[in-house]
Amino acid sequence: MNNYVVKAGQSLLDIAVEVYGDVEGVHWLIEDNPMVYGATDRLRAGQVLVVRPETVNFRYQAYLQEFAPFATITKDDQPEGVGYWWFDEYTIQ
Repeated sequence: MNNYVVKAGQSLLDIAVEVYGDVEGVHWLIEDNPMVYGATDRLRAGQVLVVRPETVNFRYQAYLQEFAPFATITKDDQPEGVGYWWFDEYTIQ
């Protein structure tokens, strides 16, 4: 197993495509990282994930390396779903 440091704006899907060459790799990320509960969990820049040395699609993974790292989440476009509502992000007045 290897470590992967999450970059700003990355989702699990971004990392799965970059590391494994296919979004199907998101299942491995969820299995190997107990702090991740689902594909929509918010990741934070600097967070360390465990990744497998295998690939789902070696040809895509090799081709996409020249475009990495992928970061599809902008500040204005935060996805919503399970795990995106963290209490520490909100102030009760």
